[in-house]
Amino acid sequence: MPSEGFRLPQSSYDKLAKMIEAYNSAGPKAAPRAVGTLAGGLHPTIVSRNNAFLLAVGIIEGGKLKSITPAGSELARAIEHNIEHQVRSCWRRIVEADEFLGKIVTAVRIRRGMELQALRSHIAYSAGQPKKAGIMAGAGAVVEILKISGMLREEDGKLVAAALGEPQVPPEDTKQGRDADESQQQVSQLLSVQGTVPVVIEVQIQCTPDQLDDLAVRLKRLMQDMRTQGEAVSDRNEGASAEEN
Repeated sequence: MPSEGFRLPQSSYDKLAKMIEAYNSAGPKAAPRAVGTLAGGLHPTIVSRNNAFLLAVGIIEGGKLKSITPAGSELARAIEHNIEHQVRSCWRRIVEADEFLGKIVTAVRIRRGMELQALRSHIAYSAGQPKKAGIMAGAGAVVEILKISGMLREEDGKLVAAALGEPQVPPEDTKQGRDADESQQQVSQLLSVQGTVPVVIEVQIQCTPDQLDDLAVRLKRLMQDMRTQGEAVSDRNEGASAEEN
């Protein structure tokens, strides 16, 4: 039996994310018009139609005028700065704390995976909402939230649930993250030449998840090239010093 009146978002995830950022910038007791303006010119009715969902999952609070919650503010900052592992962590806590979203994950787990369209329909039905364009867009946003949180993932053309107790490993603890840290340390060591002032270069890399596999290999290749060049410079310096003596 479907839930009675769980209010789904009625926009895509991208628009929902813009609204969350806008609420964080708008300050306390913000009206839909102000939030819509900060969200890139969204009509106030679009903001209003999504407020019920944001209230339900604890991202905003209040009556006619809404304010962002501490959990919502943390999520908004992570979205604003595009810190993927923090966005994932924030959404995961929100999903785990919400009964309806938790039931959706359980339903996917029991079925051992669901296709996207079937899952969207299941979400709308379970929420007790009609099959309208806005509702189905909101159901798609819920699917995206569950994917971003790590509670669902794509596998063999279906969406499957994460195993119970599966740890949420932040990117800095993955093999790619460790390789990137090692490469950055090697950069610092190469640039710290005897008789000179050490220089540290901070490298920021933006890439999509499917590019991570090649990241460590490319960084290591770069480090090898720099090491070779550094050794050549060191040999020349030693040779020059010997001639002067």
